[in-house]
Amino acid sequence: MIKLLHLIFLFMILACNDYNQLPKPNAYLSLDYPLTNYSTEKFYPKDITLQYNSSVSNIESINNSNNLISKRINYKKHNANILIDLHEINNNTDLSRILNELNDFTNIHLKKKNSVINVQEYINESQIIYASIIKIKGEVTSPYQFYITDSLKNVITASVRYNKSIKYDSVLPSLKYIEKDIYHLIETLKWNPIND
Repeated sequence: MIKLLHLIFLFMILACNDYNQLPKPNAYLSLDYPLTNYSTEKFYPKDITLQYNSSVSNIESINNSNNLISKRINYKKHNANILIDLHEINNNTDLSRILNELNDFTNIHLKKKNSVINVQEYINESQIIYASIIKIKGEVTSPYQFYITDSLKNVITASVRYNKSIKYDSVLPSLKYIEKDIYHLIETLKWNPIND
C-alpha cells in the first residue's frame, strides 16, 4: 500500500510539472564533398576533349573500336557512374539510329510508375555543340540521359547510372551534385578539329 501511495505521489508531481515540449527541428542530410577539381580527358584516336570532376570521380576507358569509343566516369561515393559513348557518324541515318537508341533507353525508364520527364536543350554555335539533357524524376536507375553532337561527324550519348535501385528523394543531393558535372562536361567539350 505504501508503494502504491509513493507511485501516486510521484505521478502527481510529474503531472504537475509545467514544461514546454518543443517540436523536433527538421533533419537534413549532411553531405560534405571536396572542392571541385576538373581534369581533361581525351578521346583517342579522336582529338575530342571534355572535363570531368576528378576530385570525386575517376575515368576509365571501356571500349575503343572504329565507330565507338566508350568511357565511364565512376562516382564511388555516390555509387553511380556516367557511361559515355562517342559514336562516329557517317550520315544522317547513323545519327537518327543512335538518337533512336537513346530514346528507346529513355522510354524504358519512363514506363516506371510515377516518372516525370524534363528535357533541357543546350546550344553553343561557336563551338558547334548541340546538346539535350533528359531528366527523369522517379524511382529509376538512370535518372539522367543526354547527348551532344556537332551534327556533322560525332555524337556522344551518355547516361547517369546508379549501381542499385534508388529512392529518388534519398539520392537527390547526389543527383544535384552530378548534374553540375554534366553541365560542366557539356560546356567544356571541344571537337578538335571540328572537321577532320
